[in-house]
This record gives sequence, structure tokens and C-alpha cells, in this order.
Amino acid sequence: MAPTLVNVIYPAEAAADFNMDYYLSTHMPLVQKNWTPHGLESWTVGVLDKETSGYHVQAVLVFKDAEGFKAAMSGDKEVMPDVANFTSTKPSVWIGGVTGQWKA
Repeated sequence: MAPTLVNVIYPAEAAADFNMDYYLSTHMPLVQKNWTPHGLESWTVGVLDKETSGYHVQAVLVFKDAEGFKAAMSGDKEVMPDVANFTSTKPSVWIGGVTGQWKA
């Protein structure tokens, strides 16, 4: 069973009010605490080049499988409501599986 990738991508307009300090110090630990029991294996956050991509921030969440992500979302009472604490912009969420990978 291949891992599931969840990309949470905030559009360029989020740059105006995105609180990165809160996002990294409070929101992502909240994600980790609530979603690790559902198979969250890792997360990575990056700031994107708004000019070339049209997006500001990308979080890549790796789940053991799609069922774990679905379970995390269905039982969520803390993570999604917390989004309003660091931005007023709604992210895009892209979900897919790993089909190839390289690690050094």
C-alpha cells in the first residue's frame, strides 16, 4: 500500500495575512498531535515563489494510506477551525498517492 500525499496549498493572496510563526509553532503541532494517530507520518512546509506559482505556502502531509487521511478529517474538531487563526484565505487541498520516490 503506497503512502498518501496531501498537499495543502495557500494561494498568493494569502501572503497579505498569513501568520507563519503561528502556523509553524501552533497549527502544525496541532495537526501532528491530532492526525498522527490516523496515520500521519510526516509533514513539510515550504514558502513558494508567488510570482511563478501563484501560491504562497505549501504543506505536504504524508499519510500511511488514504483511509487514515479520511479518518483524520472526519473526526477533526480542532485542526480545520484553527485555520482562521493564521489566515483568512482558504487553501486548495490536493490528495494523491506516491508513485515514485528517491531518497539520498
